[in-house]
Amino acid sequence: MRLADNQLETTGLMQLDTDRNGSYETDVCCIELTVPVNMDVNAYGGYFSYDWNTYQPSRASAPYWNMNKAKVAWLLGQSYPQVSADDILKSAGVDPTLVASASFTRESLVVAATQAAV
Repeated sequence: MRLADNQLETTGLMQLDTDRNGSYETDVCCIELTVPVNMDVNAYGGYFSYDWNTYQPSRASAPYWNMNKAKVAWLLGQSYPQVSADDILKSAGVDPTLVASASFTRESLVVAATQAAV
């Protein structure tokens, strides 16, 4: 996605091993653009899910977290994968059959839009 300052950021879903033994994975996305994602689990010990109310954000976004966390929770609850990409596009007045190309899917478009909104 392209940010307001014209900077490009990569978006997408990752797999989070929620029980830490590989038997249950769920799709997640990073909600802090200023936090890089390191996919080398052995180098840093991995990512972990946190309770929404006890999560401590990075220093860069900390001043905004308490002020915005209810809005972010609502947005994520109304977004893919909680709601199908087709239903989200329809609710935005977009015909899902007209959205997709060789370079992106409807799901990737909705994920990018969600991350941009956050």
